[in-house]
Amino acid sequence: MTRNANAFLFRSFIGLVMLAMMTLSAPQAGAQVCNLLGMADAAITDDPGFEGLWKYTITYTWEAGKGLSHTDVFLGLVACECVCEEGLIVFADPAGSSTGELPSGEECTVDYVGEYLCMGDPTIPDGMNSPAVKFDAVTGEDGCEPAATGVGFACFYSPLPPGPINSVNDGLAIKAGQEICFGPINGRLPLCDCSVPSETSTWGKVKGIFR
Repeated sequence: MTRNANAFLFRSFIGLVMLAMMTLSAPQAGAQVCNLLGMADAAITDDPGFEGLWKYTITYTWEAGKGLSHTDVFLGLVACECVCEEGLIVFADPAGSSTGELPSGEECTVDYVGEYLCMGDPTIPDGMNSPAVKFDAVTGEDGCEPAATGVGFACFYSPLPPGPINSVNDGLAIKAGQEICFGPINGRLPLCDCSVPSETSTWGKVKGIFR
C-alpha cells in the first residue's frame, strides 16, 4: 500500500465519511465524544505473497476526544476450535493507514501494523472481548499521529471464507487515550472453517480451490 494509493482510497471514501458523520448522533454537552462506524468486505486476492487467500478490507470513520492508538475488529470466532492456529490471519506491512495529524496541526497519513489476538485484546473489557484483529498506529518520524477524527483503511488475509453480509453491534473498537469506544461494523467477516489450510506452504493450494 503506497501513500499515493492511500490518498486515492481516502478520496474514494470521502462520501462514506460525510454520510457517517452526519448520521452519528451528536454527544450531549459534557459527554465523552465517541462515534465509530466500520464496513468490511472480502474477496479472493492476487496480492503478492497472499495469492489465493481471502482479503478482508476494513474501512472505518471515528470521532473521539483524543487521537486513537489502535483499532480492533472483533471476529466473533469464540467457539472456533482452530481459532489460534498459526497462519489463520496474516498481514501485509503496513496493514493499514488513516487520517493523522502533525504537531503543527497539519493533516498527514498514519500507517498501521497488524496483529492477530486469538484470545482477545487484553486492553478490552472481558464482556466485550473476543478473537480480534488489532491495528496499531505507527508514529511517523515527522511526528504524524492519528487524529481525533478521521477515516481509516486496513486489511488482513485469511484462508477462512467470509460469511454473509451482516451487521455486528460493537464489532469494532478504538482505544483513544484511556478511553475505549465501540461501534458497529457492517459487511462480511470470516466464518469458522477448520477444514481449510492455514500454513504458509499451503496458501498456493487455496487459490486453486476458489478459482
